[in-house]
Amino acid sequence: MSNVPLNFEDLTPAEVPVSIAGRHYVLREATGDAAVKYQNAVTKCSRFTDGKFSGIQGSLADTQPLLVSLCLFDVEHLQGSTDPKLVAKPVAEHVIRSWPYRIQRSLFDRAKELSGLADEETQETLTKQIADLQEKLAKLQAEEDPSKNGPDTTTDGSN
Repeated sequence: MSNVPLNFEDLTPAEVPVSIAGRHYVLREATGDAAVKYQNAVTKCSRFTDGKFSGIQGSLADTQPLLVSLCLFDVEHLQGSTDPKLVAKPVAEHVIRSWPYRIQRSLFDRAKELSGLADEETQETLTKQIADLQEKLAKLQAEEDPSKNGPDTTTDGSN
C-alpha cells in the first residue's frame, strides 16, 4: 500500500458535452449517490453461489439507462442565460430509453469511464472473455455454408 497522500481539492465532476438531435446536454461523472444506485441495481441482477458470481437474474440491461439518467443533464435551457439560479436538469430515464440503443450504449460506456465504474480487467475476466469470444466464433463458423469450408468437391479427372 502506498503512503502517497490523497488530495481532492477540486470536487468539480468530470464532464463531457453531448449533442443529440441538435439539443445540448452534459454527461457528468456519477456522484457517490448515483454510483451506489447503479451498483445496487447491478447487484440486484447478479446471482451468487458460494460467494462467487454465478449468473444473471432479472434484467441487467435496465442498469444502462439508469446510469445514463443519473449522469446526463439537459443544458439546452441554459444556453445564453445569465440567471445563476438555473441549473442543468437530469434527463429522465424514459427519455433515454426512447433514444436509439447506439446512443444509449455510447452514453453508458462514457458514463462508466468518467465515473470509474468500468469493469476491472483481471487475468480471470480476460480469459473468460477470450473463451466466450472463441465460442461465438466457432458457432459462426459452424453456421457458415459447409461448401465454403469443406474439401474441394470438384473433380479434375485425374483419378
